[in-house]
Amino acid sequence: MGTIVCAVDASAGAAEAVRRAIELSEGLRLRLVLAHVASGHRLVEGYAGVNGRLAREGAERLLERVVQRHGLQDKAERRAEVGTPADLILRVAAEEGADMIVVGASRRRSGFKSALAGELAGAASCPVVVVPPTP
Repeated sequence: MGTIVCAVDASAGAAEAVRRAIELSEGLRLRLVLAHVASGHRLVEGYAGVNGRLAREGAERLLERVVQRHGLQDKAERRAEVGTPADLILRVAAEEGADMIVVGASRRRSGFKSALAGELAGAASCPVVVVPPTP
């Protein structure tokens, strides 16, 4: 079975990306993995230290809210990571055997923008779908 990895955060653009990822996973019969990367800095104790654990717990809570909001309790797997978002979304996609990555964008005056999407599109080994927010 194929896989979609959807990068999520608390933004409106990410909420729209989740909606699109659900449509794609149901329509294409692909497994859905929601991934959130909490920004973290490698300290002496590494990501496994207190700061890393707190960041991971926050990421897990955010994923649970997304799952509840979109009714995905038994329909999506979750990956909570701590570190650099683009690097870790790419790692999650590789580990999960992703056929595509879905990511949201924010609306700007001159169109829409997502720094993460740009980084992913330049380095991913699968298609990256960038979903603009609804107007």
